[in-house]
Amino acid sequence: MEDQDALRARWRTEAAPATSPRSRRRRRGWILTTAVVAIAAVLLWLLLRPGPAPAVVAVRVQAPAGPLHCDQTADLIGVVTTDGHGGPVTYRWLRADGQDSGELVRTAHRGERRLRVHLRWTVRGSGRFRGTARLRISHQAAPMEARASFTYVCP
Repeated sequence: MEDQDALRARWRTEAAPATSPRSRRRRRGWILTTAVVAIAAVLLWLLLRPGPAPAVVAVRVQAPAGPLHCDQTADLIGVVTTDGHGGPVTYRWLRADGQDSGELVRTAHRGERRLRVHLRWTVRGSGRFRGTARLRISHQAAPMEARASFTYVCP
C-alpha cells in the first residue's frame, strides 16, 4: 500500500510535459484556420442555398407585328412577370406545327420582376403560313400559358 501511496504522490507532483511555444502556436493556428473555414462554409451555404421559386403573376407573348417575308425568322418574345423572388422559372414553347422546345429553365435574380424568353422560328419556302406559339409556365401548381401568332408570306 505504501508503494501505491508513494507512486500517487510522485504522479501528482510531477510536472506535466511542457509544450513548446512553437507547438502552441501551431495548435492555435490550426484552431483559427478551422474556425475561419467553418464560418466561410456557413456563409457560402447561406448565400447559395436555393430559395423558393418565384411566383409567376402573369405571362404574355409578343409576336412580330407585320408579316414575315421569304426565309425570315420570327422572334417571339415571352414576358414572364414574377413576384420578384429569385430562383428558377420552368417553361416550354409549344408550336402549332407540333414542335415542343422541351423543358427550359430561366433563373430570375432577386428583385427581377420581368423575365424575357425568346422563341426564334424560321420559316422557309413559298406560300402563306400562320404560325402560333404558346409559352407555358409549368413550375407552379396550375400552369400558366400565353400565345401569339405571326403571318409568313412568300410569293
